Amino acid sequence: MCGLVGVAGLITVKEERVMRTLLILDSLRGTDSTGVAVISGDMEIKIVKSVGNPYELLDNKKFDKALNGKNIAIIGHNRYATQGRVTAANAHPFEFNNLVGAHNGTLRNKYRLLDSNKFDVDSQALFNSISQVGIKDSIKDLDGAWALTWWDGVDHTLNFLRNEERPLFICSSEDEKTLFWASERWMLEVALSREQIKHTTPVLLSKDIHFNLELSSIGGMSEFVEEEVKSSFVPFQQTTYTGTTTHGAGSSKTTTYQGAPVGRPVTTLEMS
Repeated sequence: MCGLVGVAGLITVKEERVMRTLLILDSLRGTDSTGVAVISGDMEIKIVKSVGNPYELLDNKKFDKALNGKNIAIIGHNRYATQGRVTAANAHPFEFNNLVGAHNGTLRNKYRLLDSNKFDVDSQALFNSISQVGIKDSIKDLDGAWALTWWDGVDHTLNFLRNEERPLFICSSEDEKTLFWASERWMLEVALSREQIKHTTPVLLSKDIHFNLELSSIGGMSEFVEEEVKSSFVPFQQTTYTGTTTHGAGSSKTTTYQGAPVGRPVTTLEMS
């Protein structure tokens, strides 16, 4: 279990404090490492990651330096490692070309992703794939859990996608100038009330819907664009088969076989 948090749009010192609080609260979902990707008004991507709880990151001078200037989005992640060693390099967010993103969840068939053998972390392999072939082709054959948030530096969009196995909540400031998100609803309510920011009610994003919005250099946000993006992967299902075995004259025995995957032929042998 990992956690996603973030803020986008109009970001002032107050919204930065909200982000710091969200990272601390989100450590309940993972303390192996903490990281952020900061998108500046000139569309520069600045990434800071550290091993350990959020205080290891928040006390890092590189974190303060990354926040300097006008920023339009901050993507945060707290890691509970399920694949790959606990190192700063394996911490989220991950950057490939003009894409940077974070993932909450675990993939059960990472091998289906492009160049997956080059990466220790399933999330890293996923974002490498998204950067090369897009979200649809990356997700279509996957089995696993995911809530994703990423920045596309080509079209200047902030993107969200989750499936039924992972949550992601989102809300905006009352004036709709700033967007906030977190893996758990209460985190948003606590962090925003702490700064006395009036906001809309946090809502759970719909599953299997790719949400994206464009951000301008001054933090202006477009309307959300929505498109269904889901995996077509069908796991093996367990079923039960009953067969009758005949022994000698009039003697028979009924046996139930469990665990045979759908699609695999089952042969019943009759013995005399």
